[in-house]
Amino acid sequence: LSILLYFDKGKFGNFWFSTGTPTFLIKSIKDHKIDVKRIENYETNKFLFDSFDIERINVFSLLFQTGYLTIKEIRDISPTQSIYRLSYPNEEVRESFLQYIAADFTGKYPDELGVLIYKLQESITNADFENFFDVFKSIFASVPYNIFIEDREAYYHTIIYLVLKLMGVNISVEVETNIGRIDAVFETAEDILLMEFKLGEAAAALDQIKKNKYYEKYSPLSKKIKIIGVGFDMERKNIADYLVEDIPG
Repeated sequence: LSILLYFDKGKFGNFWFSTGTPTFLIKSIKDHKIDVKRIENYETNKFLFDSFDIERINVFSLLFQTGYLTIKEIRDISPTQSIYRLSYPNEEVRESFLQYIAADFTGKYPDELGVLIYKLQESITNADFENFFDVFKSIFASVPYNIFIEDREAYYHTIIYLVLKLMGVNISVEVETNIGRIDAVFETAEDILLMEFKLGEAAAALDQIKKNKYYEKYSPLSKKIKIIGVGFDMERKNIADYLVEDIPG
């Protein structure tokens, strides 16, 4: 059907995904409190593919059986055992699925969220940090108040992850360094932007970047480096403040 829609429209689009919104799957992810970061590059063994227990539904098995995950790599660890790495079959499915999950988590409609993500992309490209965080605040403002009361911090961190992942190819999320992990790295035509989110004040997030010297990894690049600390207030359920500093070249 996706191929037929391509020939009918004469251009690429998210046709496969648009033929069936995975409402049940997204509900299962929330109900089982699945960390969405685990969905991409999920490792398992052969028992996942034989999982049909209705009483204990395995969400990853459902994602595989419905085509939202596919086998990307098989590693044999013994004559009788193998490790399977599952991931999204293509960029179309990954982007659309994450957008529907993000829309559900934030209480936005997918098209509405898509427009906000475009505004975030535009703001960060133009280094318009005030508008960037105003838009981000508007996303958090729509989150239902009573969500996951016992694990609200993880819920909001998931939203940050999803929104940043959806912003585009020039953004890397949860980047590993030799001494830690940066929440997000943005690369524009002129700048490298390192962003860290933290519960509390933005100054603490900025101090973490400086203490761990996350920026050293990007020093050899011929671009200006800016570090951005973002404070999140759990009582207000939104971004409290942010600080931006330049790293001397």
